[in-house]
Amino acid sequence: MTDTVPSRHRLDSLLKPASVALVGASPRSHMSHTILQNFRDFGYAGKVYPVNPKYEEIDGLRCYPSVTAIDEPLDTVVLLVPADAVPAAAREAVEMGAKSLLIMSAGFSEDERGGGKERERLLLEAVAGSGIVISGPNTEGFYNVTDRIPLTFSQSVTRRSIASTAIVADEEHDPVDEIKGGVAIVAQSGGLGFSLFGRGIERGICFSHVISVGNELDVDVLECAEYLFAQPEVRVVGMYVEGFHNPERLRIVAEAARAAGKAFVIGKAGSSEAGGAAALSHTGHLAGEARVNDAIFDRLGIIGVRDQDEFLDACATLSVLPPAAGNRVGIVSWSGGSAVWTADACEREGLVLPQIDPALEQELAAGLPEFAGIRNPIDITAAAKLTPGQVLQTVSTAEYLDSLILIAPMSHPQILDRDLEPIQAVVQAGKPVVAYSYTRIHPDNAAKLARIGVPSFESSTRAARAIGYLSAISGERPAIPALRGPAADAGRRVLSEREATQLLSAAGLPAAPQYLATSADEAADAVARIGKSVAMKVQAPSMPHKKDAGGVELNVAGEADARRVYDELRARTAAFADVEGVLVQEMVSAGLEMLVGVSNTSGFGPMMLVGFGGSGVEHLADTAMRAAPLSADDVRDMLAETRHGALLLEPLGALPDFDLAAFTDFVVALSEWVVARSERIHELDINPVIVSSDGVTFVDAMIVATADGDLAG
Repeated sequence: MTDTVPSRHRLDSLLKPASVALVGASPRSHMSHTILQNFRDFGYAGKVYPVNPKYEEIDGLRCYPSVTAIDEPLDTVVLLVPADAVPAAAREAVEMGAKSLLIMSAGFSEDERGGGKERERLLLEAVAGSGIVISGPNTEGFYNVTDRIPLTFSQSVTRRSIASTAIVADEEHDPVDEIKGGVAIVAQSGGLGFSLFGRGIERGICFSHVISVGNELDVDVLECAEYLFAQPEVRVVGMYVEGFHNPERLRIVAEAARAAGKAFVIGKAGSSEAGGAAALSHTGHLAGEARVNDAIFDRLGIIGVRDQDEFLDACATLSVLPPAAGNRVGIVSWSGGSAVWTADACEREGLVLPQIDPALEQELAAGLPEFAGIRNPIDITAAAKLTPGQVLQTVSTAEYLDSLILIAPMSHPQILDRDLEPIQAVVQAGKPVVAYSYTRIHPDNAAKLARIGVPSFESSTRAARAIGYLSAISGERPAIPALRGPAADAGRRVLSEREATQLLSAAGLPAAPQYLATSADEAADAVARIGKSVAMKVQAPSMPHKKDAGGVELNVAGEADARRVYDELRARTAAFADVEGVLVQEMVSAGLEMLVGVSNTSGFGPMMLVGFGGSGVEHLADTAMRAAPLSADDVRDMLAETRHGALLLEPLGALPDFDLAAFTDFVVALSEWVVARSERIHELDINPVIVSSDGVTFVDAMIVATADGDLAG
């Protein structure tokens, strides 16, 4: 029986190369000099081949005139040559059978004014059909911390920089080994990615990889993330990204992270609201990219962050602490004011502070002064017989507390020395602990806490948010359906309200009784058939917001009024050439006006917006968002996120008992209808959906569909 040799991933040759050729190496190039110096300083065990026809030797290594002169197998060929020389150099690497290309040269797709696109075309032509792995162009390379492979020219990755920056380093140990850990960074921006590494080791974060992908001609951030989640040493992948080429791949990678019990942190840049300006629907205006990102990340179990501090806070916390069992927090503090401030921060993060039970309160009272606060937060005061660590260890036995925050002044380097052992015991027992200092943290204290797996912060908000990260990744999540991508970009058409209503009614969604009138007499006849006061609305696809155009009259009563209003509406909207008629619709009894909408332009598939509607919906801006399809639980959770959700979830006083079940069924049914047609729908608004004690009725709808999309099927 023969042993099975495990197959190599295609990125192994790039990120774990046994041999590296540096094409364009020069003693005068800081890029190649930094790489060669780091190879020596970090003890890179592979073979290194400088390539430049001008030199016979560089930094004590034989220099080759071309890649073709190297009579050895090559894993990675690094290109440091001018952009115009890259295609020819890449062709030589392919001819030599190199497995991967790391192209640090710039001047390709990012060069919009020069010849970047043509250079990229020539590069692709040079490697066509070879199967060679390409990282870049325009990449700063990578640092495989685990295997001591610093294939980058970043000045954050030098022995001197690491030794002087990393707080976990000391004189007795090799700093290059001391910073090894479970955080991997992959970034579309090399400068930002390596700056996160530099700032991270300054905080005691330990890393496995830092990867810059550059222009992503071949290898992209998601392929790197998928690879990294499969590495045993990786606990967290932190990603900086400006855009995704394949949203469905994001779902697959997020599922892989969850299956492996690892955390996925994403900082998504470029999420300004400018993109909503072109939207036709209220939903489109309210569904800015930042909201879409938040919604899809929440659905996928990804921690979304908005800046470098949040990025590093999340990575520091999730790399050393297990998920919290829930959102119940205990606070142990030397300062009453800081404890209250932290309690406020916890509430903002959706965390709860259970009261301490009588038995535990009695146990704590034996070691604390009478004036100490023993409820939660626990204010031990400076007069306590017990140290903060001892109190923390005692409190940690409470099963109704899922995580703990320790608050202390940490400016003195020895102030925590007596507490490290009990704090570590709590962490080792499986209960997450984060530390918050209301004074500046001495680097020694930050290092001591980092070594025992406790992230430290100088902000109550950041400490509470760290606990929130642990709570967010806990628990089971339902299976995530495939992300279908945006509607086809094949032109758009705006359906009239009547056409949209007919489609939605056919799907079983209850609409108010209505008739289309093309004359004043038909309008009068429609009023007679309805037998109640009506709303009259001009129907024209080019008039998505009818009220703003003067195309709506409410509370029309009687046939004479209907004739008069019909003529007035047609006169006011005579400038619209595509008027189909006037919709005569029964006025629905008073109820709660809700908005249900869809935006399908983000690349993540249809996003559902649910909240409070009516004519002032955009000013009210009281909505929540989720990726479709939705469950009944999703709808209730969305309502709970809104400011006025209690009107449906918890009827109060004299307010009517609105039919929550009917509204929930309405939203779920719409989400399923939309998902089945996601490639044909850009935007959808149903506003308002009127919710009463008797059920729901929608009285206005707008759909923006693809130009050739049939929504009836």
